[in-house]
Amino acid sequence: MYDSDACFIYLPSLIPIVEQITDQLVSAHLKIDRIEWDTTKPATFLDHLAYVLNHTSAAVIFLEQAASSPWIDTSLRDELLGRATAKTLRLIFVVSSPNVEWPLISNGHFIEYQGNQDRLVQAIEAAILGYSPAQVIYRPVITDEPAEGSFEPPSNSLSGIFLPTSNFEPRPELDDLRDFWGDKTRHGVLALVGMGGSGKTALLIRFLQELPDNPLTDFAATREGDLPPPQGIFVWSFYDQPNIEYFIRVLYTFLTGDSTTDIARDVVYRLIHHMEAKPPNALLIALDGLEIVQESSDLRDDFGLLRDSSLRHLVRRIAQGDLPIKMIITSRYPLPELQPFVSNGYWEINTNELDHGSARQLLHHRGITGTDDELDRLLDAYGRHPLTLQLLGQVLYEFFNGRAAAGELLPDGPDFVAEKQAAQLVRVLAYIQTKLPQEELTILQVLSVLRGPVSYEVLAQYFGANQNESTRVIDHRTLRICLTRLHERGLISFYGTQGEIVCTLHPAIRDYFYRGLSDEKTVHAERHTQLLTLLERSTKMERPTVSSVLDIYEDMIYHAAHSHDPSQALYLYERLGGYQNLAWRLGDYQRGRRITETLVQALGVDFANVRTSPIHENSLYLLDLGQPYLAEQRTRALIAHCEQLAATYDPDDPHSDWWGNPFAAGRRMGGGRFGMYEGILWQTLADTLLVQGWLEEARDLMNEALAPDHNWQIGGNPIERHSGSNPYARRGLAHFWLGNIPEALEDFNAADTFAKNYTPSVARDLRLWPDIPLDQWHHLSFHAVALARLGYLQAAQKRLRDIEVSYLWQYRPFLAALYELAIAEIALLKGQAAEVGHLIEKALGWAMQSGHQYVYAKALLIQARLLLDKAQLEQTHALLEEILATCRTAHFRLLEVDGLVLAVHLALQTECYEQAELMANEALEISTRCGYRWGMGDATYGLAKSVYLQGQINRALEYARQSLDLRFAIRDPRVSHTQILIQKIGQQTKH
Repeated sequence: MYDSDACFIYLPSLIPIVEQITDQLVSAHLKIDRIEWDTTKPATFLDHLAYVLNHTSAAVIFLEQAASSPWIDTSLRDELLGRATAKTLRLIFVVSSPNVEWPLISNGHFIEYQGNQDRLVQAIEAAILGYSPAQVIYRPVITDEPAEGSFEPPSNSLSGIFLPTSNFEPRPELDDLRDFWGDKTRHGVLALVGMGGSGKTALLIRFLQELPDNPLTDFAATREGDLPPPQGIFVWSFYDQPNIEYFIRVLYTFLTGDSTTDIARDVVYRLIHHMEAKPPNALLIALDGLEIVQESSDLRDDFGLLRDSSLRHLVRRIAQGDLPIKMIITSRYPLPELQPFVSNGYWEINTNELDHGSARQLLHHRGITGTDDELDRLLDAYGRHPLTLQLLGQVLYEFFNGRAAAGELLPDGPDFVAEKQAAQLVRVLAYIQTKLPQEELTILQVLSVLRGPVSYEVLAQYFGANQNESTRVIDHRTLRICLTRLHERGLISFYGTQGEIVCTLHPAIRDYFYRGLSDEKTVHAERHTQLLTLLERSTKMERPTVSSVLDIYEDMIYHAAHSHDPSQALYLYERLGGYQNLAWRLGDYQRGRRITETLVQALGVDFANVRTSPIHENSLYLLDLGQPYLAEQRTRALIAHCEQLAATYDPDDPHSDWWGNPFAAGRRMGGGRFGMYEGILWQTLADTLLVQGWLEEARDLMNEALAPDHNWQIGGNPIERHSGSNPYARRGLAHFWLGNIPEALEDFNAADTFAKNYTPSVARDLRLWPDIPLDQWHHLSFHAVALARLGYLQAAQKRLRDIEVSYLWQYRPFLAALYELAIAEIALLKGQAAEVGHLIEKALGWAMQSGHQYVYAKALLIQARLLLDKAQLEQTHALLEEILATCRTAHFRLLEVDGLVLAVHLALQTECYEQAELMANEALEISTRCGYRWGMGDATYGLAKSVYLQGQINRALEYARQSLDLRFAIRDPRVSHTQILIQKIGQQTKH
């Protein structure tokens, strides 16, 4: 075991700077030896140096001017090179003068010191520990403070560490990158997708080097005249800076010249708007390591989904392909959100399998020797997957002197995988496992159980590195050395900077070592206990809101669900705050869905209890994320389960098993009547039906829910207050969209009374402002919009006048977004267009960040109406494409009809009358199927105008009369528009 992490070798003139660097590294728990170069006693010095180097893992040589550098001493150089060649020492060179001639050595790390000591210390620590390449490109940092004077966006911006691969071998994928850039007709996103180590970053860097005026000019000559020059290059590494907030702000500053400290969900909206208003010609955006911010969950529907909706919407907008922007992405995972744009604005290149020549070359570069036949047999046996070949090459080099023929000596691996390539990888990993020291194997198993990326600080606390010797498992130095060795073997990866170092496993490696655990349930229980201790150190008992704490909770729930006592997971989810905290307060719908999926799979349907129902709340998350059909199916199944459980209650049997059964308990307490928990489920089902446009079924469901034999007031303080439940409001909404206006208004008034009958205890339950009646506000935005559409604009405004929207943004942003949109819609109907854009901006930003699909589509629809009123036709068209794609994917039928109607008016303005007729027919067909009479009135009006402008007078008159009847029946104030159109048509018939 090494006694020190590194040995510094330097001249006396550098004593001050070396002492400062040493102090900073020691404070970061590194042990550093220092040797001042003594030219007067070389023999004694070399003896001392040899002793120190025997007990250290790295030598850091500080180079000044070439004439006075320690490296010029042949004895020192030979000693260091010999150890580096034998792989017993890592060589690191710190260049402190621009005049230094760098040593010609292939297995050393080089760091250029350019005056920023903190960055220098970070780079040296990275090189010593091996968590990232040590070649650092220093670029000016864009700060949050605006610079004085005028700002001209730079032509190039590079953030991260990009080290070109030595002896790069061209691959066919490089031609694909060149073709993408050179084709002036292609705009959008090109993704290099493949497992870790498949060469994605190397391909990206090589391509960037070939572009004229590229930001990596220092490393390679540009292919002059071969590729067109970009007007701007923005390169970002998520490995080195995974903070999406910072990425969005820096990109915004790069393109606009304006600095901002606003959060990403607000900035990205302005950024997209700026790109649409001022398209940045010939711009290349390159994002490396996107998997860092993607879901790696085992859930199929989530796999590869970008965690942050701000980034997701930015990438989707570029993938539409109508902006002069080319984006190149590297990621281990596919991007499911870009599938609608395949072959139009999105192209994907799989890098997982090398061609034969590249596979051979990879083995050669790993030091593997052998005849062509031996190499071919190796490739036949193990495939051409880069990760497998890299690990195989490391095994052969480390344990078999690099002989290709030795690949046949590896025993067969476990047979728990059927897929051929996976079995080949498992064979290599199984052999590696037999050679790993126990400490390294333990670390790998811990990383495989923790599943997600893990910071060094979490690992250090996990192994007790900060504790005294009697209680710790692995100390800091041993942990760092083990992590470095695992990284050198290609088993783990590092990214981040000092203070934010994070290590992660490739999913295939994680799955292998997870399967190797002797007793999974016991391990889960142990990990859960340790994580709980770690959590209690970092947070009090209040419901968490910080992402890092939420991550620990999520891991705890996962391990508790798979332990000997899975019911503990339910308690943890309740302690986390469940839907109230994750959805209402944080808008973290994806996390909520992941957790509840885990609970449902592990606990089963019997844990659908009254305090926290993972099955019910999973349906709510699905509904929020734009999957109402799946939410509907799961809610129906849960209601059926409720009925079965309720049937176990026998009112004549005093020993009937009802305690702990919320459905039977509800009926017992209610004298056999409909229980409140069942009522909540019925309302959730109604919500799924309403957004899909199944209006009559939703109405009938609420009719039954409000029947006399059902009870909504058990105990006088019904639990449905927690979700803002109000059956009258839901029935009123169904009535309104069906065109039953008197019934709708009656129900909305009843909803007011229903809400006021209950105490505003939600705020206390959430530990919020105690006097905010959040539960009374839930239905008011729908009521206000209904009044506004009926022409009662002043009454609509009055309904929303007393709403404390600022409080809602802090505690229930979903409601705040609904109110902002309601106010915006009223302002639009009043002709106050100047206020609308500001009102919807925050709601749209929140929807992008949280992923709430209904709010997102609704906000875009209002924005599109505003743009159409301003005659910004191209922007309206682009927005409508996104609206319709979102609504069709999510089955938002009524919003889809509204989007189609708006598209009809856009087509009429651009004189595309046949296109207008087609879309109006589609809107009429959908709205008729749903019973959406407002949509039917709008669609028939659009049909009347489109065929009238085509000269089909009789058909136009027929459609106009249908629209008149519909709008008159539903009290639509736009009936006057239809009457004016009928007059025009009548005048035409007279001629």
